[in-house]
Amino acid sequence: TTDVTQERAMGLGGVSLVVGGLVGGFLLRRKKIKAKKPSTPSGSANTEGVATSPGSASSVGSVGAGAGAGANHGAQASSSQSSAPAPAPASASAPAATGGSALLAQMKARRAAQSSSAKKSSSNLKAKPVFVLYASQTGTCREIAKNLAAEASTKGFQAKALDMREVNFDNLSVATHPVLVLVTSSTGDGDPPDNAAKLYTKVRKKRPASEKPFAGIKYTSLGLGDSNYTRFMHVPRQFNKKFADLGAESFHKSVEADEVDGIEPIIEAWTEDLWGALTFVVTGEKPAGAGDAAAAAAALPAVAAPWPAQLPCVKWLSGTEHDTCLSTEAKAPARDAIQYRDPKGMYSPDEPFFVTAPITCRYLTAGGVKGVNGRKVMHVELDVAGSGIRYNPGDAVGVSPENDPSLVDSVLSRLGLNADATFMCEGIPHVPCPCSVRHVFSHYVDISGALKKSLVRSLAPFCKKAEERSRMAHLASKDGAKDFEKHVANHDGLLQILTAFPSCAPPLACLLDALPPLAPRLYSLTSAMCDDGERLSAALSVVEYAAKDGTSRRGVASTWLERVASASSSSSSPSGAIGVHLRKSAGFRPPVDVVGSSVIMVGPGTGVAPYRGFLKERKFALTSASADATRGDWMLFFGCRHPEEDYLYREEFEKHAADGTLTKLVTAFSRVDGQPKSYVQHRLKELGKDVNAALARGASIFVCGDGAGMAKDVRAAFADIMVTHGDMTGGEAEMALQKMVSDGRYVTEVWCDEAHDE
Repeated sequence: TTDVTQERAMGLGGVSLVVGGLVGGFLLRRKKIKAKKPSTPSGSANTEGVATSPGSASSVGSVGAGAGAGANHGAQASSSQSSAPAPAPASASAPAATGGSALLAQMKARRAAQSSSAKKSSSNLKAKPVFVLYASQTGTCREIAKNLAAEASTKGFQAKALDMREVNFDNLSVATHPVLVLVTSSTGDGDPPDNAAKLYTKVRKKRPASEKPFAGIKYTSLGLGDSNYTRFMHVPRQFNKKFADLGAESFHKSVEADEVDGIEPIIEAWTEDLWGALTFVVTGEKPAGAGDAAAAAAALPAVAAPWPAQLPCVKWLSGTEHDTCLSTEAKAPARDAIQYRDPKGMYSPDEPFFVTAPITCRYLTAGGVKGVNGRKVMHVELDVAGSGIRYNPGDAVGVSPENDPSLVDSVLSRLGLNADATFMCEGIPHVPCPCSVRHVFSHYVDISGALKKSLVRSLAPFCKKAEERSRMAHLASKDGAKDFEKHVANHDGLLQILTAFPSCAPPLACLLDALPPLAPRLYSLTSAMCDDGERLSAALSVVEYAAKDGTSRRGVASTWLERVASASSSSSSPSGAIGVHLRKSAGFRPPVDVVGSSVIMVGPGTGVAPYRGFLKERKFALTSASADATRGDWMLFFGCRHPEEDYLYREEFEKHAADGTLTKLVTAFSRVDGQPKSYVQHRLKELGKDVNAALARGASIFVCGDGAGMAKDVRAAFADIMVTHGDMTGGEAEMALQKMVSDGRYVTEVWCDEAHDE
């Protein structure tokens, strides 16, 4: 799919309202941690795991390394590098604590005030650790998992959210992971998210039925999906089934949340019931009021949220280690990585094929580089000769983007971080080490994505001003849900929230833990090997817009690819290596018999992209087909705003219609002066008799594009056609469509607003 979802145009208007428009405060409650005697030698981590850092622009320890409860305490920070000021030495007559030091003192005082009953209850709830494992492609499951782990911690459980990349199948047992909460989703049409691919393969490996490596593990599962897809909930159901097959036992009902119906009510109800079941499986005791979910949850002790929340330990580098790290990054990617070839042509985000040949591009919309009416679509071609990659129409190419350098500079300036400082850390699977501050913010963390509660919750303790700290904590709380939706949700970027809360000064460790990984972007291929060979092509919307606060916003991957393509076109030398991998489609591909089968393709906007490859393959097959071969009907319904502005691949599609590759080319335009708005669903119904005849001959339906509205409207149009022209009732039409979905004859490739995770 294109990355419209990941780069949708969002602005954070009314930033001042976030700070000034909220009334009241939310007192952060802290998790009880056994106090330790302070010991803070210069430049070392103290008992709370906060260290002054050479990555900071000042010697105040407000931007440094952190390690919290359960993490490595007392990790030594190296001496400051020459480009950064050294931390101030410890002094017996030190001035009154401010910033981070004052916050630590307040936390200790709050811990000391915990009641003895809370201590006992909290201790029982820590009898077994609870791990929330997530399989997430675009971040929805990650956000849910982190929020679940945070809420579990506030209730006294020893809980931690884990990326499935952090879980080694061979070490997964009742001894190491006694209680698991799985939060999983599919990507594409029933494929595992990239971060879960290895574990997914391992759990599905055939074993003797008597082999039960997960015996004794207690688990429950929350699955996210979109019923527009043929293999709805495939990955969540596979995880659920395989964990049970391998000996794990369910301690709480597993549920599935469908984006089509709305996932929030299902998740909220499941979570409310979770706490009583979790209490029982951890302690063996049913909480008071266990018969009532709300009462059971209320009966849990209100202990404090853990801070720092097991932050990774960051060690700053100096000397030879520092110099070597910067030298290696300057040459990245390494020669070995560029020369890597997978024998099967199967690459991944972690081990991509690096395209070093100049990429080519052309604009499919009017206006060229300037676009037209706020829209700009670009056709990009990548040369993968020698990679061994073999693809089919319907597959997608994944590219690993880079953040905008100017945005990276702005973020680092706001944080007071030295871009050239280098560090080591553990526990962040998507961050390679050693690494420089600039490199990690450029390549590995998402600083542009929609703001999430888990990020706001992580940042709140690091506001130096109590008023800002309370307001940010309120936004991240359940009581602040409406304010979060109004002022924060669906707005983009770390810089936005940091600007709204000027006193917020999180350490690098907090940001590495809280910011999601910079995920690869997937684009539907428009090419076919029979015609294009080892050249992958895609059509992508270049996202650029002005936010309500007047600042400019740009999509991450699309504008990065445009910059790289522009540099390639102005120079004969390569502009840099681009890491790519192929995402195979399970069901969104042409029928095996592209000559005799009938097909109805629906694709407004960039949703038409994969059909270019479909039609290339059909045309190639038609040239070698016998004269008496049965030829099916191929119909394409394409929609855009204006035929002279954004009619993508117009010349090619019209040629296909003229030479018989396409039986019908049907267009819908929504912004033509003097004409009513027309969309693909309208055109389907206008040609309902022909569409129904094709369906009666066994035609397959493919729908590609915006699933938030279009896919539903298109499906409703097909149902209406079956009723009007097929002599069916509404119920019969819906059953017929559902059977087509089950049989693989109604296939969708849609993207929703954070939906299909995913």
